[in-house]
Amino acid sequence: MQHKDEVDDNGNLSNNSEAQTLSSELTYQIAALGPKLQAYNGQGVTDLRNAVADATGVSFHVPVSLNKHFVVRRSVQSFYTGREQQMSKITAAFEQPLSQTQRRFVVYGLGGSGKTELALKYAQDNAQKFWGVFFVDASTRKSAAGSYAEIAKIGGVDHNEKAAQHWLATRSVPWLLVVDNADSETALDDLLPSGTKGCILVTSRNPAHKSYGTSGERFLELKDMNVEEANELILKVAEEPRPWDTSVQDTASAICTALGYLPLAIVHAGKAVLHNLCSWNGYLEYYERSIKLIRRQWHSRRDRSSSRNRRRRQEDDASMNVFSTYEILYRNLELRQDEEDHKDAVQLLQVFSFFHCHDIRLDTLISAAVGPTKEAKARQKSPQSQEDEEASRRLAARKGSLSSWLTTQAYRVYKFLETPPPLPDVLKNTDNLDDEDFEANVGDRLRAAMRVLISMSLVARQDRLEERYSIHPLVHRWIRERPQISTSEQALWCQMATTVLARSIPLPPLGGSDDELSKRLKLLPHIMHVR
Repeated sequence: MQHKDEVDDNGNLSNNSEAQTLSSELTYQIAALGPKLQAYNGQGVTDLRNAVADATGVSFHVPVSLNKHFVVRRSVQSFYTGREQQMSKITAAFEQPLSQTQRRFVVYGLGGSGKTELALKYAQDNAQKFWGVFFVDASTRKSAAGSYAEIAKIGGVDHNEKAAQHWLATRSVPWLLVVDNADSETALDDLLPSGTKGCILVTSRNPAHKSYGTSGERFLELKDMNVEEANELILKVAEEPRPWDTSVQDTASAICTALGYLPLAIVHAGKAVLHNLCSWNGYLEYYERSIKLIRRQWHSRRDRSSSRNRRRRQEDDASMNVFSTYEILYRNLELRQDEEDHKDAVQLLQVFSFFHCHDIRLDTLISAAVGPTKEAKARQKSPQSQEDEEASRRLAARKGSLSSWLTTQAYRVYKFLETPPPLPDVLKNTDNLDDEDFEANVGDRLRAAMRVLISMSLVARQDRLEERYSIHPLVHRWIRERPQISTSEQALWCQMATTVLARSIPLPPLGGSDDELSKRLKLLPHIMHVR
């Protein structure tokens, strides 16, 4: 097979271009056949194996790569580790880039879980399959426009998004576009070019964007690293000499556990050891000191100047390292508190930070809102309650009118001075709805607030049917110990969390069923944590 350079700089094929367009795919398909044939025997299979061997020989005369353009933000980190299973899902989704339909795949997950690194690794390892590999920073509309302007410059078209997208859509050879950090709640349609030859890999914190996936398994939630991967990563980042000592491995494993196996946090820990900021054995104490230092520095700066400029805020974000992502997200929530779902989301996140980080149940919150009213009505209906009320009336009748009046007035003063228990706004019946409407309203508002938190990956859904949620340990701690939160505010949110848990437990005559007892047991980790 004779090869000619038949793809021009614009990705257009000349008349005799079959060899060029199939070049990258041929080697891949031949290599994929070998393992599949190993499981079979027989003359027919032998003939197929011989044909594969002949085709392999032919493939040596075919160009190994279609790639002309490789434009990404940066190289993959030298200490990249693991994620083979996740990478195989992306590869499977894009394994035939010459397909006649566009292929899209979405990787979503918590900030710091390694989504960008995974996407860059795929692009680097598979560049030879694509005529062009391009990158769009979708963290803001401005950055996305800048990325598309760079692509437009390569294509020699007007430097704007529409022109760049049209240029990509009209290429006749396979291309890959990485759309990174597409975290906005708004739709992504304007960011994604059309074109049947394209493969688009999207990374996002927002799980809702998984609907844009079209190929293979369509989407992947990138979670924490497994134990082995995390341990290997931290040792590689720290450039620990091999063979690794058992005691060092054990200490590294303890650090990874404390950091919740989050890749970004593990990388920061490894670099702290590498740069002699601490020893392996001293890292966890160093980590605790760092968090306290961030709080002290923030309060010190606030005391010196009540108006902090943009540069100072950026310095704060840089000093927070792994926590800066979560702080930025939290600030964005606060800025939109004029919207009910975002205000509820802020308050719930603060309450959750004093719960245990796993198995946060929606029914616990609903019970805290409606439980006391149900208990009061149940007590009124109980025979014992009616007997007590009748006895009180008889006792009052025997007493003088002045004594009765004083007792009544004292009770009224007590009720007037009694401070209502602190609760998130979403659990308060400020509109005096009837019980059924109030319970339905609470459920609707809670789900709307959880949708906001999930869209930012500040909260993850553990179980859709049971409506159980979790928070990554690092996010959980940061929300509770943010530099901007005062000790009195911490006390308020802690008291609010305690109130929610207490009100969610039914009191007699309710709460005696096996189901209620089971729910109480599930509350135990939260009760122990809030203490």
